[in-house]
Amino acid sequence: MGEHNRAFFQPIIDRFQGRPGAESWELMVPVEASQGVSGRKLRAAQNALGDWIEANVSSVLVTRYGDRYQPLSRQVSGIPFRFELYRRSFDFLPGGRCELSGQLHILYFASGDVQADRVIRLGKTCDDKFPKLGSWKRSDDTKTVLVLEENDISLTNHQRVN
Repeated sequence: MGEHNRAFFQPIIDRFQGRPGAESWELMVPVEASQGVSGRKLRAAQNALGDWIEANVSSVLVTRYGDRYQPLSRQVSGIPFRFELYRRSFDFLPGGRCELSGQLHILYFASGDVQADRVIRLGKTCDDKFPKLGSWKRSDDTKTVLVLEENDISLTNHQRVN
């Protein structure tokens, strides 16, 4: 899916590369966005999405980089998935620009009931780890700590987890 998404979104990223100003744009799409889109439908969807961004980006509220998003969420005819568009400002930096300025970035999110899936995954992790930790705790008379990490920012990030 990563390769298919890259092929789908790269022409759109290239279209917005190097724009002037002290902001960048983030397009948040479902991880399965490009699934089943190929041939003429692919080109038509790429053009429709690029044209829509071009026409509507100025109506998205600009948010200072690092602050919570103010999205413009849409389902648009000709684009086979729902998406959100964000504008980020770097005007607080000296010179008002950085290497992210003037670029469009694609961010992915998992659709469906992510919270229910998260609870299931955490339950499985606890079922797998607690017996091991309990055994070690009893045999060595120690205290245990279970640290859970998540490096998938499409599922676990400060914008998506309440």
